[in-house]
Amino acid sequence: MNTSELRFYLKTHLNNPHIDFKWSEEDNDKFFTYISEQLGEDFLLNNENLLIIKQAFKEYF
Repeated sequence: MNTSELRFYLKTHLNNPHIDFKWSEEDNDKFFTYISEQLGEDFLLNNENLLIIKQAFKEYF
């Protein structure tokens, strides 16, 4: 997985970023379900993968 795939997920599943954006519990559940289904539960155990996720969020917001 790379940052472009995660950015695409964020862009298609979240509203456009704005100053009053609130990350909900539902957003959280959907995001981790996506990660789990697409990449497996072990994906989040790798620090390099966490950096990919962090970068995708930085670029999205």
